[in-house]
Amino acid sequence: MFYGWLIVFLVAFYQGLMSGLINYSYGILVVPLVEEFGASLFVAMLGLTAAKLVSGLASPFLGSMIDKYPMRIFVALGAVALGLAFILLSYLSAVWQFPMIFGLLIAIVFAFLGPLTGSTLVSRWFSHRRGRALGFAALGLSVGGFVMPPVLQSLMDALGWRSAFFAIGATVMVTAPIFFWLIKSSPQECGLLPDGTPADADSGRLQSQEGEDSYNNYRAILTEPSFWILGISTGILYACLTAVLANIVPYAVDLGVDKIRAAQLISTMALTGIIGKLAFGYVADFMNLKIGYWLAMAFMAAGLGLLSVQPQYSFMAFAAVVVGLSIGGIIPIYGALLARVFGIASYARVMGLMRIVTLMIAMVGAPFAGLVFDMTGAFTLAFQSFALALLVGGIILIPLKLPARS
Repeated sequence: MFYGWLIVFLVAFYQGLMSGLINYSYGILVVPLVEEFGASLFVAMLGLTAAKLVSGLASPFLGSMIDKYPMRIFVALGAVALGLAFILLSYLSAVWQFPMIFGLLIAIVFAFLGPLTGSTLVSRWFSHRRGRALGFAALGLSVGGFVMPPVLQSLMDALGWRSAFFAIGATVMVTAPIFFWLIKSSPQECGLLPDGTPADADSGRLQSQEGEDSYNNYRAILTEPSFWILGISTGILYACLTAVLANIVPYAVDLGVDKIRAAQLISTMALTGIIGKLAFGYVADFMNLKIGYWLAMAFMAAGLGLLSVQPQYSFMAFAAVVVGLSIGGIIPIYGALLARVFGIASYARVMGLMRIVTLMIAMVGAPFAGLVFDMTGAFTLAFQSFALALLVGGIILIPLKLPARS
């Protein structure tokens, strides 16, 4: 079996740990903080905000490092940081320690156990099958979100939150040497080319633009129009994504849906996101990537448009399905586009710098939707505005030039 598929599995596994224990379980983590220390929900939410902000701002520097040094070092450090964070959380004695731990350690986790390393690794190991490989690797995000929250909650119920956090942290720490031992930065380390093609003495590297480092400094990246085209378009799509995920439950509850059925809309998005990752990952290897990106935007716009008319629950669920396909599809499409436009040698450097652009735009989405609701008493105008923004994002993407496949 081609070693690249083991890389895909490892990426899916560590992204699942990160996503399942942090993104999907954050609401579980803050419960003991609120109950034991009497913290406000606002203070409890500062942890995740601090981690994402620090990780995003550090991404350009980290991306440059990832392009230069062995990947196994960073992934192992990410696992150590995740395990250590949970161990330290088990010893919390004051509220202020929570955002500090997240801002320092979980920021490292987001950088080293997320798409910055995951997409870079998979894109190095695959070329013609890159879309499918990225889709399979991204499954870890959804599977982790499905598996880890109930596991964490069960441990907390059985052992108490401090012992549960310590047990989780110690277990995660064990994975660090496994990642260090098994992860290879590129197929060249195994005498191969991407997709498993054997490398002879004259072709130990890619003989295409994907092996050339055309963007070896920040100025070269920032002066490339494709960087801004893709960064702004992706930021708009991520702003819509975060706004829907953050507000779909309040939206449904405000329209008279009970909380359990409202929460099921999130589950629907997660499950259909799995289908989106596989489907878009597969077509990314055959379809024009810009068309695939537009399709993901169209699904998101259609879901937002349907939600804006405040339909009955069955149509809300259908909208959640459509939005979930978009959420799942954007991950492999974006990763494949980045590799195609900027090449593999500069992949992490470009992605790291682009994260600042996408983060700055995406951060507007959720609070904008909340502000519109506060002012109008409904999410209608917000969802319509997002759909219009997606149209603008699609237009911005038109001049993006795609190099020919090697």
